[in-house]
Amino acid sequence: MPDDLRRTAAGGVAWTASSQAARQAIQIVVTSILAWNLAPADFGLIGMAAVALALTAPLNEMGLSAALIQRKDLRPGHAVVAFWCQVGVASILGGALALAAPLVATFFHREDVIPLLRVLCLGLPLGAAAATPQALLQRQMRFGRMAGIETLAQGIAGALSIVMAFSGYGVWSLVAQSLTGSFLSAVLFLGAARFNPLAVSGFSRTRDLGDLLAFGAPLIGYQVLNFVSRNIDDILIGRFLGAESLGYYTMAYRVMMYPLEKVTGVIGRVTFPAFSSIQEDPARLRRGYLKVAECIALTTFPLMTVMIIAAPAFTRVIFGPAWDPAAPLIAVLSLAGMAASVGSTTGNIFLARGRSDLMLRWEMVASVCYTIAIVAGLSRGLMGVAVAYTVTSLILWPISHAVANRLIDLRLADFYRTLVPPAVLAAVIAAALLALQAIWGSSAATTASASFLAAVLSVTAIIVAAAAALGRPAAVAEAWSLAREALRGARG
Repeated sequence: MPDDLRRTAAGGVAWTASSQAARQAIQIVVTSILAWNLAPADFGLIGMAAVALALTAPLNEMGLSAALIQRKDLRPGHAVVAFWCQVGVASILGGALALAAPLVATFFHREDVIPLLRVLCLGLPLGAAAATPQALLQRQMRFGRMAGIETLAQGIAGALSIVMAFSGYGVWSLVAQSLTGSFLSAVLFLGAARFNPLAVSGFSRTRDLGDLLAFGAPLIGYQVLNFVSRNIDDILIGRFLGAESLGYYTMAYRVMMYPLEKVTGVIGRVTFPAFSSIQEDPARLRRGYLKVAECIALTTFPLMTVMIIAAPAFTRVIFGPAWDPAAPLIAVLSLAGMAASVGSTTGNIFLARGRSDLMLRWEMVASVCYTIAIVAGLSRGLMGVAVAYTVTSLILWPISHAVANRLIDLRLADFYRTLVPPAVLAAVIAAALLALQAIWGSSAATTASASFLAAVLSVTAIIVAAAAALGRPAAVAEAWSLAREALRGARG
């Protein structure tokens, strides 16, 4: 990458990583407090409503945000028409979903999901209002401003939910958290982007909408199918196993997703606009992508290894004894998380190269595979679903890279060679932690679990530091170089 793009991208990673670290800390604290004060069934109810809401996301987003970021010649009219299309469609879908709430309740056999879902529908147009200004900020790589907004919104929403939980509002504290975060994000993003959705220029121009939909239309299909493959487990668990089971599974899946969202999300947010700016140069894309893949794997592989081994202690200490059934689910799903952390980056290749159509075709295959596997695993309960999801993820992972890597002429051998050091590091950590576990013994006491978890984190930190110093001096030098670039980019 040229120095200016490298510095901007590195600064974006620094800002986004700082924001994600702060938001992850907030999320862990808030979730831990809520888990100690709310029942698993409360999280299950929100999970049922969230599944219904998630189905509307691809339809109201319409792939327009990604199109705004990817498009080379962006006119003011593009942003205006994208904003009103997203808000308008989201409002219509929110109203329709509110009317259909009794059908959702009938499907899940829970009448108490009706008022929750209807109130949460108010968040759809709020989220849509934030989408366009957020895309404009991301296109301009103004990650510092985005980081501040997201952290502030999440912090205020989390604080409100805690106050409500202690005040006895139960599941409604989770509803308030969602709506408050959406409202604050919409207001703050609109102000930060200095975007006027009432601007006359370009308003209601069908040509501008057509320009964006030419890229975004296949994304609608992709996102709908992605919803199916990522939520079919929640849908079936909620329908056949009940709210409490869905609560355990939702919490386990959320824990598995934390490292993915906070690591892959950090880098993915920066790499999509960066890759789009060099989309006509496959050689530079290859070099940049391999560095991204290695960076993600070096972070997520050790984290997921820790979660696989220390899941019981982590669950008891962070969420409390009532959540013990979620521990084995966390361990199994974390194995899928290793593959997903790197596998999710293929989307940036598809989008940067303007191949949302190929992305859609691949998701058609993946969604069918996930659906078949999870239906088959459902007969064996929660663990059956978790195993089915994980096995399917591990099978599809190399295939997705074979498809995406061809777009930048990246050989699979070169790609897998990049992942060898992270895999070896994860294996060493696993061996050390298993030995520690054998020496430590097992205890159901929370204090003993806390001590073991502290020991696990200490041992892991020592191994990672030793590997960085002894095994990968070139990678350490590169990391220091990127850190210096990040500081310069974050300042400028």
